[in-house]
Formats: sequence, C-alpha cells, structure tokens
Amino acid sequence: MKPWLKRLQRRFSPRRIRLGIEANERLEGGESNQLLCFVGRELCLFTTIDASKVPEKQRDAFVSLGVKRAAPFPDPDYGIAWTGDRHASVWFWSRSRALERLGNEAAGKRLRFTPEALHVGSPAEDEAQLLALASGCEGRVWKQGRLVASRWWAGIPAAAAWQAFMRSAGLPPAGVPVPMDALIAPASWAGSGNRGGRLSGLSLSGIDAYLPRAAMVVAALALVVYAFQAGSIARNLFDAWSAERRAQDLDAPIKRILDAREAADANAAGVEGLLALRPGRPQLELMAEVARLIPQKGWEVRRWNQPTPDRLELTLHLPDANPEQLVSAWEASSLFHEVTTDIQPGGNTIVVRAAIRPSFGSVP
Repeated sequence: MKPWLKRLQRRFSPRRIRLGIEANERLEGGESNQLLCFVGRELCLFTTIDASKVPEKQRDAFVSLGVKRAAPFPDPDYGIAWTGDRHASVWFWSRSRALERLGNEAAGKRLRFTPEALHVGSPAEDEAQLLALASGCEGRVWKQGRLVASRWWAGIPAAAAWQAFMRSAGLPPAGVPVPMDALIAPASWAGSGNRGGRLSGLSLSGIDAYLPRAAMVVAALALVVYAFQAGSIARNLFDAWSAERRAQDLDAPIKRILDAREAADANAAGVEGLLALRPGRPQLELMAEVARLIPQKGWEVRRWNQPTPDRLELTLHLPDANPEQLVSAWEASSLFHEVTTDIQPGGNTIVVRAAIRPSFGSVP
C-alpha cells in the first residue's frame, strides 16, 4: 500500500480500546472520532440461544428477548456468533458498566462496542479450547461446529475447575490444555453470520466506507481525460443501449422465475411461522419427567426457570451429584436434549440446563 493511502486509511479508521475489569488498554488503530470498544471477556456473561424454529425475520427480536431474560442487569448490550444451524452464541454485558469503565475516553467520540470474545480464537468442529487473553483465560467447548460453552478465569484454571467446566458441557473430565495466545483481531471470526440486536458484525469502517465515493471521483476524472474521444464513447454508448434492449427481451422469463422464487420464500416463511406456534410442553409433564430422571432420594428443586419456552434451567440440591450420569440420563429422555450441568460451590448444588424437545400436538 502506498504511503499516502496508508495515511488516508489511518485518518478515517476508528480508534480502538480494550475495556478491562482493572484497566483499559489502548490498541493500535486510526485517528477518527469513532471509538471501537472491545469489551473484555471478564466483563461479559455468556449464553446460548437456539433459534432454529424461529423465522429469520424474527430472530433478532427473539435473541434480544432471550438476552434480557438471562441478564442480571437491566441494560444489556450483546454480540452474537451464529454457529451450527441457527444456534446463537451470545456474550452480553451491562451498558452502564461499560460506559463507566470507558470514563473520559468517551468524550466527543462516536462509540461502538463489540465483545472481545468475537475477535480472539477461531471456530472449531469438536474441541475444547483454552485461550490466553489480555486478561485471564477463556475456555470454550465446540460440539459439531457449535459453541456450547464459554467460561472466563482470572488465570490458568486449576484441574478441578477445568474438569467441572468439561462436565458442565457434557464432556468427560480431561487435563487442562496448554493455553493458546489469542490476540485481538480487527475482524470478527463470526464473519457475516454475526447478527444481533446490538451488534451486527463489524460493518465497513474507516477508509472502506469512502471507497465508493472515491471510485466515483476517479471515474469523473477519467471522463474528463478521455473527453476528446467523443466518437468512440458515443459508439460504446450505442452498443450498450443495443445490449440493454436485447437484455430486456430476455427479462420476462427471468422475472417469472424470480417471482415464483419470491412466492416460494414467502410461503416458506409462513410455514415456519405456523411451526413456531406449536404448543410448548405442559409444566406438569416436565415436572413428572424431571422426577423420573432423578431416582435417588434427598434431592430438592431450589429454582425452576424457563427463560424461553424451549429452555429449562433447574437449580437442584442433590447430595453426591454425578453430573456425567445426570447428563446421560437427561439426554436419553424423550423430552430433553442439549443438556449441560454446572456444579455450584459446596458440591451439593447443581444447575441443570436443557433444551425442551417440541411438542407435536395440534396448534390451538
């Protein structure tokens, strides 16, 4: 790249900063009045949302509602990575807390926020990863190309903490892997699939946003330089006009094909909308199945929560809990799948999260 173009790119590219729990870190960036803020992993919470049964036009609102239900604060912002078949991996944080960490850096600047997690590491098919971040470490579990679990530690996790994380994701215990250095990349690894109510990937920024206008200026200068070739230009225009007329003769069949495709897409969207209206599982049915899946005595439900109609989160008091056995039993159930567990401090309290299989009864 030529030096003048580098200077121009730097002039219109955003400034970049990483927001941390203890201190912020300025990153290499441009000199514009736009500030791109990477929200540190330690400031974010993580959840997954299955939007496979939601029409595409309603997915953003569906994810936004799911984040609001999961967030323990009233002002969540979030970033999404769509992995697998319409499976949303979401990192979310408190907007007010992020602005508080930013402090005076926000004065006079246009702000944009994105989670650090979308700019470190890379997708995998079936793998457990440990990433060394600018602050602490992040563990990730991938299953069939979907990110199903993510957790942050202030340092390299102890063997017991890592094994508990693996069991909560439904995997057998394993040793702590060697952390992989994960530097913040300018572009998100989620690519164009990253969509959401608060973050829709990184759109064109910096000089890229001005390239179409620059192309128009160059085209205008070229017309001035070659104005003396009026005859040749006129001939080219005539040829182009003739080609357009011939193309119009071919447009009618193509238009019919496109109209038919649009009608098919509209019908498909309607079918998906009707499928989304299928009734959820009755609470009594779910409770009975939970009681059946926990045969030992002495257990107690401390908290019953359905953040969405197709998700169930239980907090159980379960002495001598065996998470791996519990996950296997629930996965074998006809009512639940995508089961994960999380042992709370103390050992006798366990959080079970599961997706509820849809009911195929008639729509009311």
